[in-house]
Formats: sequence, C-alpha cells, structure tokens
Amino acid sequence: WAGFEFAPLRAFITEFLTRHKFEDVSASARKKKGLRNVFIEAFENGMNLPQLAAEIESLGFDENRADQIARTESIRISNEAKLLNAESQDHKKVIFTATTDNRTCEICEGLNGKEYTIGRAKGVIPGKTHSNCRCTWRVKP
Repeated sequence: WAGFEFAPLRAFITEFLTRHKFEDVSASARKKKGLRNVFIEAFENGMNLPQLAAEIESLGFDENRADQIARTESIRISNEAKLLNAESQDHKKVIFTATTDNRTCEICEGLNGKEYTIGRAKGVIPGKTHSNCRCTWRVKP
C-alpha cells in the first residue's frame, strides 16, 4: 500500500466493502464476514500488509493464504473504490494500468493501456487478471 492515499476513497471503500462477498475466497460464511470486518478495520486504521495478513491469519487461514488474501483483496477493494469515485465524478472511461517491471505477467501486459467503460471495468482487477495483481485504473481524461 506504499504511496497509496486511502483518505479520499474512504467512503467508496466502505461502500464497496458493505456489499463485497469475497466470492473468490474459499471459506465459510463466518470467515468471509470476519474478512469484511478485518478489511474495514485495516482501511480505517491504516494497517500495513503484514499487519493485515496477521489479522486474516487469526481468522483461521494459513500464513501463505492470509498473505495472498491480504494482497489480492486490498488491490480489489482499492480499485473498486477508485471506480466508484470516478463514477461519482461522472467519468465514463478508465484505462487499465499495469505495473510494468520484470514481474509483469502476460495477462496484465496485454491489458495495459486498454480502455474500459466504468461499468465494464468493475470486477476486472483481479477478477480477470490474477491473485496478487498489482495493476490499477486511471481515469481517461
């Protein structure tokens, strides 16, 4: 989460989390409810990823799975909040922006620079990319 400013997106993060069902996480309904509460607390209190992963681990996930959930779901939540924010400002399109370095995968490299309507962009990161995706959206001017 280094360098990411959550304060302007707080309301959109909360809005998304109230309806997010963690469908990509194989877990009981109880654990998924626990995840929602952990993520709300994490975003409200500025937890870092290791702290978030430790909280997720305390719900009964093993260490590696907790780390993966922390990374993947925090990217999903922040990107969905960015889309809600863009939508609230009447923006119509966003651009898929890959983190381009030696770890960039073929999926994200292929999507880099592609334009989406906000409606079509919802659920793409990480839904159509992969777990631990580091990509994001930027508003098309």
